[in-house]
Amino acid sequence: MESGELDATPELEELHQLDQPQFSVPVRMEGPVNGYVLPNRYVQHSTDNVGTDFVGIAPANLKRCRGSMISMTEDVYINDRSTGEGCIWPKLVPFPINHTRPIFVKSAQNTTMVGLTVEMWAD
Repeated sequence: MESGELDATPELEELHQLDQPQFSVPVRMEGPVNGYVLPNRYVQHSTDNVGTDFVGIAPANLKRCRGSMISMTEDVYINDRSTGEGCIWPKLVPFPINHTRPIFVKSAQNTTMVGLTVEMWAD
């Protein structure tokens, strides 16, 4: 790289710097620009026994990036509120979560164990 040129492809250590800029500069890009998907800040795991009544297993959270839920022994109903039927989901099939709404589940027949893993993009 010649003197005075900017490095358009920073190293990972540079992307993870803690200091935030104190001002913004308007920029107009011309041509392709590299984009980076940064790792999420943290993850939460939980396991709940769920009966035939809706149980909230994850509240609404604007910081949620993605997650996955799985029922171990019974099909479950999934909803974003504690009323109504929701959508039936088969046991042992991971349910992808790509939204910020609350998550309620209930077993279709008997008590089942439900595992949940949620990744947050911010603290």
